[in-house]
Amino acid sequence: MINARTILSICAWVLGCLIASEIIADELADRVHARLIAESPSVLPSIRNLNEISVTGPQGEMSVFLDNVRAACVARPSECDAEIDSFAKRIVSAIHNGTQTLPFVAEKVLPVLRHKEFVRSSQESIGGDRKKRLVTRAFLNGIEVMYVLDSPTSVSFLNFGDLESVGISPEKLHELAVSNTRTLKPLPIEPLRDTMGVYFAIAVDGLGTSRIFDAQFWIRVETQVGGPAVIATPTRDWILAAKSSDVRAVNALRTIAGRIVRGEPYAVSDTPFIKDGQVWRRIDEK
Repeated sequence: MINARTILSICAWVLGCLIASEIIADELADRVHARLIAESPSVLPSIRNLNEISVTGPQGEMSVFLDNVRAACVARPSECDAEIDSFAKRIVSAIHNGTQTLPFVAEKVLPVLRHKEFVRSSQESIGGDRKKRLVTRAFLNGIEVMYVLDSPTSVSFLNFGDLESVGISPEKLHELAVSNTRTLKPLPIEPLRDTMGVYFAIAVDGLGTSRIFDAQFWIRVETQVGGPAVIATPTRDWILAAKSSDVRAVNALRTIAGRIVRGEPYAVSDTPFIKDGQVWRRIDEK
């Protein structure tokens, strides 16, 4: 049995770690900012918040993040200065050498859904270089999340090298990308002609599947269908929806999604799914 003294020791240790983390979080942005200026004033570093610093290069302003540096400083406080120094040198070198091919504009990072075979073939074409491997996240069986940096001229998938270059973790990337979906242009949600109970939304920006991560989009869908919704994402820009309790409409949705997928060279999936709290769950065929 753990005695009271041991419990107090554990609590003191945990409290000490939390306090140390808060001190590092409060000071870290200032320390990194100062180190960036010392390394190269021309990158014009500016603190946006405790976790984000903007820097400027030939391609414009971009964000760098302190997730990885903070984690290293908390885990190895005695090596924190070296971690900050290494981080600043990498950022400045990437900017001056042009290895940062696109400015990392935090507000332009978005999640998209892609079929697992698309992800597999994309990863195979990259080879074994870990830094070039694309960042993905499990979504449902057969579907994965990928992350894009949307720009006026192109949409590029983010890889682990991109994350390393700006100091952001995969978890923080996902959080940031999901948060950005609320800024996307709302899509009209309309009834599908001659198919009672099935609704559709179509994007023209290649970011249709990003909308399913937007809480407001779900509210609009459920208002339109009249209750908790089942949706499918047969293509990158098509979203189908039906009321989950309407068996006939859900089966019609499944049939229509299947037809679209069979005629689409870059299909995502005909799998219908629901949002169950914070979890995505495919529905069983009825």
